[in-house]
Formats: sequence, C-alpha cells, structure tokens
Amino acid sequence: MNIGQKINLLFDRSGYKNYADWGKAMGLPGDWLLDMKKKETIKTVDITRLITIAEYNQITIDELLKDNDGNYIIDMESELSDNDIYRMLNQIQAELQNDDIKFNGFAMNNNCKNMTIDTIDVIKGLIKSNL
Repeated sequence: MNIGQKINLLFDRSGYKNYADWGKAMGLPGDWLLDMKKKETIKTVDITRLITIAEYNQITIDELLKDNDGNYIIDMESELSDNDIYRMLNQIQAELQNDDIKFNGFAMNNNCKNMTIDTIDVIKGLIKSNL
C-alpha cells in the first residue's frame, strides 16, 4: 500500500465527506491532503504534518510510512544527482501528471500521457537490466 492509498484509507475511515473538512479537523490544508492521496511515494514533507496525521488517526509514523511488506515508502531519488537519467525520466513522468502538459506544442490527452508514462517505465527497466 503506498502513501496515497494510506491517506485515502484514513480519509475513508474518518467519516468526513470531503478532504477540506477532514483537513480542517486536523489543522491541515485539505488540498494538501488531496494531493497526498494521489502520491505513490513522498520525497520531502513537513514532518509535523505527518505527525498530525498519525496522531489524529491513532496510528504510528511507521504505520503511515511503511508499505504492507514493512518497507518505507519514501522516495530515495533525492540521493541522485541532477544529471542522472533515472531522475530525469522520473521528472518527465511527474510532469505528465499536469493537465496542461504539451508535446511539441500540442496538448496530450490522458491516454497519450499514460502510454508515455508506461513507455518510460519500460525504458527504465531496459536500462536497469543492461547495467
């Protein structure tokens, strides 16, 4: 289970009808929580927000930050240099999440974005297997 799925599960358990009200109850921005629900991993975040989520939902930080196999769901990409191809490909995939992303001046529809993200995953796998 990734961080977004955990946030969504905690929201579902909360009984609130929207993220704005849930966030207000915890003293956190609802739009930030909504963004967190869309993430698979986290890179950096204000630790006090994670503590607030954990305390409010009566779970530990470990329960919030570990997947079902006990592995931390923190993105270690921050250790990579800016000129690392893996980091660049991940940045492209992140940019593809934007609604107004363009390719050669043309807007990309969701099917095209998803195909590009999947293709980049294949490319990363091919590179990794040939190192």
